[in-house]
Formats: sequence, structure tokens, C-alpha cells
Amino acid sequence: MVICATEVEDGEWLRELSDDKDFGELIKALRIGDYRKEVKLPRSTQKLTVADFMIEDGELKLVMQDTVAKVVPKSRRKQLFEEAHYGAMAGHLNGKKM
Repeated sequence: MVICATEVEDGEWLRELSDDKDFGELIKALRIGDYRKEVKLPRSTQKLTVADFMIEDGELKLVMQDTVAKVVPKSRRKQLFEEAHYGAMAGHLNGKKM
């Protein structure tokens, strides 16, 4: 029997989020397994706990009902928004527009 464990290095975004006042404590709690701890995010009324998040492939992710979303550091949000809304493939297209 061969047992193998791999450890993925923290990604650049995760390192940045670890120093963030809103996500640093969450990441610490996640790493020690304190899953019941309540998480309060700015501008959100949603009730979350540490168990609603995971670290996968060196990235912090929020697990929702039907999807998993990457948590983006504040310093990268504007750039990501602009890429999504102003690039050549940007927009909210439907069949009629295409």
C-alpha cells in the first residue's frame, strides 16, 4: 500500500488575504479546524461560518449551494472587474445578441 500526501503552496492571493483584516482570522480558523466560528464580512448580512470556506489549490474559496467562488483580494478586485466588463469578450450576452 502506498500512501501519498501532497501539500500545495499558498497562492499569491491567499498570502495577501492572510494579511487582510477581513479574511486573516478566517484563514487562521480554517487552518486549525475551528469550523463553527462565525464569519462576518463587510457589506454582507449573510450568516456564514468558517465551514462555508475552504482552501483548495492554494486559494481561499467560498462554498455556496451550487457553486464555489474564489475569494479575490481587495487589491485585485478592480482589475478583475475591468477584465470581465471591458474586454473583447465582455458583456452579458444571450442568443439574440450573438
